[in-house]
Order: sequence, then C-alpha cells, then structure tokens
Amino acid sequence: MKKVLIGFLGVLLMLGLTVFWYVSRFDSEQDIPETAQSTLRETHTGPVLGFSKNDVNVWLGIPYAQPPLNDLRWRAPREPVGWSEPKEAIQFGEACPQGALGLSGTEDCLFLNIWSSQSESSSKPVMFFIHGGGNVIGSADQGGLYDGQRFASEHEVVLVSINYRLGPLGWFSHPALREMESRAFAKEDNSGNYGTLDIIAALKWVQKNISSFGGDPDNVTIFGESAGGWNVMSMVVSPLASGLYHKAIVQSGGLKLMDMGEAQGYREDGGLPRSSREEMNRMLQLDGRAANSDEAKQIQNTMSSTEISQYLRGAELSLVFGTLNGNGDLAEQEEPRSGPGKPFILWSGMDDMPPNLLADGHVLPRNTDVFQVLSDPTQFNATPIMLGSNKNETKLFTLMDPWYTHRFFNVPVMTRNMEDYFQSVKYGSLFWKAIGVDEVASVLFESQEEKIFAYQFDWGNLRNFLTMSLEDLLGGAHALELPFVFGNLGLLETALVLADSSAARSLSDSMMSYWAEFAYSGDPSTGRDREQTLWGPWTNAEDGDRQILFDEVNAGGIRMSGELVDFQAIVAELERDPILDEESRCELANRMFPSMSHQFCGL
Repeated sequence: MKKVLIGFLGVLLMLGLTVFWYVSRFDSEQDIPETAQSTLRETHTGPVLGFSKNDVNVWLGIPYAQPPLNDLRWRAPREPVGWSEPKEAIQFGEACPQGALGLSGTEDCLFLNIWSSQSESSSKPVMFFIHGGGNVIGSADQGGLYDGQRFASEHEVVLVSINYRLGPLGWFSHPALREMESRAFAKEDNSGNYGTLDIIAALKWVQKNISSFGGDPDNVTIFGESAGGWNVMSMVVSPLASGLYHKAIVQSGGLKLMDMGEAQGYREDGGLPRSSREEMNRMLQLDGRAANSDEAKQIQNTMSSTEISQYLRGAELSLVFGTLNGNGDLAEQEEPRSGPGKPFILWSGMDDMPPNLLADGHVLPRNTDVFQVLSDPTQFNATPIMLGSNKNETKLFTLMDPWYTHRFFNVPVMTRNMEDYFQSVKYGSLFWKAIGVDEVASVLFESQEEKIFAYQFDWGNLRNFLTMSLEDLLGGAHALELPFVFGNLGLLETALVLADSSAARSLSDSMMSYWAEFAYSGDPSTGRDREQTLWGPWTNAEDGDRQILFDEVNAGGIRMSGELVDFQAIVAELERDPILDEESRCELANRMFPSMSHQFCGL
C-alpha cells in the first residue's frame, strides 16, 4: 500500500510547478548593485566580492563546481577552477537548462548565493535552501521569492540557496556513459544522480567556506519545498551526505527512488517512457536520423558505446530538452491526458517526466522501498527533522487541469464541477499529507532518537477575483507557504490576493521564528522570539498531539493537533464517503491509485 502512495506522490512531485514560478518568469530586471569592499571574503578557490543591502551582506552567483559542459555533461560535479583576483558576486547565476515550458537556461549554472547579517558573530546557523519545481524547472533566482534578506537580518542566520542540474541533465543513466570502475569519480559518474551530486557538492562547499561568511559549518539546516523537499529527503538517505548537514526541513515533500533498470531500459524491457534509451530514441528522431521509435532503436542498437557517448555529450540542448510526449514517437497525442481513468495529474503524467533520484546503490540506496530504508537506522542519516504539508496541496494542480476547470486564454476561470473539484482536492491532499508527512514521521519515530516535528499549513484567506473565490479555488495550496516562510509576502500583496495583509504578515513572522529556532537548536519550541505557541514533537501515542497547524486567528490560529492521516484511513473514508456515488468513487480511485481501483470499481 505504501508503494501505491509513493507512486501517487511521485507524479505530483515530478509536476511540482508552482504559481510563483510563473510570476518569476515575468519578474523585471533588477538594477545591478555596486560591490562593497567590506564584503571581500576568501573561499578555497579564490576571493569573492559581494554587496551590502541594508544590514545584510549578499553574495550572488558564486560557482561551487565547474560548468558541467562538453565532456563533463552527465558526470559528477568537479571542483571549480580557482581564481586569484576578487570575483564579483553581485548577480544571480544563470538557471540550469529546463524545457518543461520552453527551453531556457544554460549548462554553466552551478552557482550558490549567500545572505548574512553584518553582525560580528562568526558562528551563525546556516540555512541551506533547495528550490522546487519537480526537478525539471526552477532556480534559486525565483522572482524574489527565495530572497534571504529577512531571515539573515531578523534571525541572525546565514541563508544559502543553490542551482542544481534539472531534468535529463540532472538524472540520466545510459549504459554507454558508464566509466571504468578504476577511474576517479567512476561510482559517482555512473550513478546517474547528477542533480543529487550537485546538491552534495554545494554542501561540501559550505563546509569548506561558510565560516568566512559568518556561518557555522557544524550547524547546517537543509530545507526545501516540493521537489526541493524531495531532494532534502534524498540527503537524509544518501550516505554521501552524512556529516554535511545537521537538521532537515521537508516542505510538501516526500521521497520516491526509481529503479535503475526502469531508468535505463527500453519500454518493452520494463523501462519508463522517459528512460535514457527512450530519450535517445527521441533525440535521434528529433535530429532527423530516424523516422520513428522503431527505426531509432535499430540505430541506437548498432552504435558503439563510444559513439553513443559522443553523440549524447555533443547534443544540442534543443535535442536533450525536445518537446516530446510519453508515447514514444514525436506525434502529438489526441487523447486527453487527464480525467476519469487517467492519472491524477496536472497536464501530463509520469510518462512525460524524466526519471530522477535513481536507486544506484552508491549515491542513493539500492532499495526503492523508502519506508524500509527509513526503518533501518544504519541506512539513513538520523537528524532532527521537520515535515510539513499544506491543507489544500493539490488545489494548485487541480486548478490547472483542464478536466476540472474552464479556460480563458489558457487561464482557469471557473470549475466545471465544484463538487468533483473539492472531492479530488480533498483526497489528493490527504494522500500527500499521509505519504509526505504522517507515514514518514511514524516510521522515523520508531527508528531514530532525534525528534521529529510536523506541521500543516491551513491558511487560505484569499480575496475574491471577479466571480471567482480564490479561497475556494486555491486556499492553502501547494507552495503557498513559501512567501510566509521567507517573509516575502510582496508577491502575494502585489497580486492583490491577500484578504488580510496584516494577519498574513503576523503568521509569516511566527513561521519564520519557528524555522529560525529549529535552525538554531533542532527544536522549534516557542520560536526564536520565545513568544509563539509551543510546538511539541511528533509522537506515535494514540492520544498525543503530533503536529502544529498554521492558520488565521478567526479559524483557530496556531495550535497543536493530534490528527493522524494514514493510507488505511483514507481508503476507509473514500469507501464510506456519502457524497460520492459508485461511479464517482470509481473515477476518483482511478485518478488517485489506479493499481487499487478494482476495490472501488466493482471489478
């Protein structure tokens, strides 16, 4: 049953597109700041020069690895080439290549950013942020959403954000790319987990250099949202990340490890539609070398490993990120990709997404059963951990699914069936909470001594827009907690969607205080200001409080709750839901967990 939930979450996390990503696409160019001599700092590869903003020093676009170009494409990150003259670090580095919504970015993209208060303290906690976007889109420069100014200024932390390789450049395992085991980096190069290794390389950079920026390398908290939370969990189970961080925060995350055979093989041999061999088939078609997938396969099978390696590493990004569908050939699908009998998805299913987080047995565990891994303390990095989800996680995805909403210039304007919409959101969000928070917390509670903390973001107080209720359509949707956590509510205020800006700012202050205190001590307790509601740790006791709820005051405010959501409880509720008739229950089951839909479809 847990595997069913992992598969469901995997689809949604692979499609971890957020509203804020769209906002950032249209973010105006910022004025380039002037360097400040007071920000001159030494790193192990050379000096960097940043700028000052109010009471915070900022360094942007510091390279933590060599550009993974040419022969370094699909290899583990290498140490950056050193420099002697001060390098200006005053602009974000380019985003990594991404093609989900049009090709953008460049392969010279492995940069990190730092915000640190100008206080004299040299041992501030480090908060290391990993952006979301389904591991296929996004960057550390997200229209100001991830700006660390407030965290650094108000809570005396050093905030670090990073870019990492995405999509097929981040996770790709073709047998022809394998190196001889005797070569340096061979195990890492052969893992296929290049995006994961980028994150580890950035954490190693922090260990070597962060003290120069006022940070404590012995007190590093990793945190991330959506796919970023998924990547945080990958650090929890990666033996290569041991000792590189000391606390973890997973926001709307979870974890799914993919079998190497599925990531490499042809579909007829059990491979995924976006496996490395299938991707190369598409590249050969896009390149004009093959007319269809069968012909492409014949060509690929006649090429030597050297020829394949040279072809892949020399391919243009337009080939690697070609606009391709999951059916094999390049022809567009006529059949809709959502609705009854289809996976519960945004625009497309897992078929349209490249495999990531590969169970290679070196960077990540060979065992794809995440709960088994987390049950064995020898197989993961035990650490204080915070796990959370939003009350209406799947509203963002459901809203963007044309099966559920009418479109006007491709913008959702109203639901097709409000009852169907709410039921889908209800069960989708419960599944997300179960697999991303409650099931994980329950397992970790039994397998580690470190404390676990859980939260649910319930706030959804949004304005009405024309005839639409944004609270009904979005509410506490996926990613909505991000501007609250970073204290950057300007995006929501500019969009005029906040019903009560003052109440939102108060909730944001509280959440930032909790996050900061967790970074300091590993226990959010009553927040950094010691004025918040006591946030107690997770317990498996039947009558204990397990999680904290973040909500507006008139809806109960910030409070502890003993609610526990697990797979069995969700299935039981679906079975007895009085709102659903037999047909609706069957359709919902087909979208949520097709492998178990026979329980609800009378088969």
